[in-house]
Amino acid sequence: MSCRRRLGLSLGIAVLMLSPPAHAAKGKVPPGSFLRQPIHSVQDLARTIKQDPVVAKRYSAHFGMSPAALADYFARCAWTKNLTHSHRYTVFYIAKNGKIVSRVRTVKAGSTVIVAWNGEPIMELRCGNPFLKRLPQPPTKVAEYKAETPPKKPEPPPKQEVVAPPEPEVTAPEAQQMVEVPAEAAPTTEVTPPIETKVLEAPPVALVPAEPPVVSPAQPAAVGAAKSTPNLLLPALIGAGAIGALSGGGGGGGGGGSPIPEPAGLVAITIGAVGVFCRWYAIRRK
Repeated sequence: MSCRRRLGLSLGIAVLMLSPPAHAAKGKVPPGSFLRQPIHSVQDLARTIKQDPVVAKRYSAHFGMSPAALADYFARCAWTKNLTHSHRYTVFYIAKNGKIVSRVRTVKAGSTVIVAWNGEPIMELRCGNPFLKRLPQPPTKVAEYKAETPPKKPEPPPKQEVVAPPEPEVTAPEAQQMVEVPAEAAPTTEVTPPIETKVLEAPPVALVPAEPPVVSPAQPAAVGAAKSTPNLLLPALIGAGAIGALSGGGGGGGGGGSPIPEPAGLVAITIGAVGVFCRWYAIRRK
């Protein structure tokens, strides 16, 4: 073998050893991965979604979002984190027929995952296979991530009409409720209105104490004379009556019969006697 052939063979072997294989240049990912090349950050994921249409179509079909909205979400609301302990997740992957299927798999502690803004794991970084069917909603809507729905303008709150509270219904007690009776069945009674009686109050009368009578010195003599008057009048009245009776009886025209006293004379005598007696009795009580 000549020197030239030996030199050419040595250079060829060196080139083959120094140059990486074709699959290594593109990167190697596990079978069934959403990604076709390995990534190292969320920025790499956002860039891959924008540049690789196959990867963008897979994520858009799974999350139901446009590729632009997905790239914006991962660039703004996600970051990487290493798991502190192993955990079982429902992992979505690409089957051999190209469909998206899922299975439960244990992700070991120390694996790098992409988490959302609230700390919830979204996918494994080495393969890009998601753990969720929908991405957590960000706290503030920077942009609408759904391509199908255009941005909505916030609607003003409806005006609330001030309604006055209804007035409470005043219901009379059951004892005071009137029962309506038909006019034919109701008994007809005449009601006499009560007669108002007014009591007249007499004005107050001031009582004046009576003063004791003043007796003059001549009063006993007059009283004594009054007391002695019946003793004098009684014989005089009796005598006058007797004289009248006797004188009235002599008009008989010379008849020989006994004289009969007239009734008028007897009545006069009786009235006079009664009056004198009453006067005498009244004076004596004094």
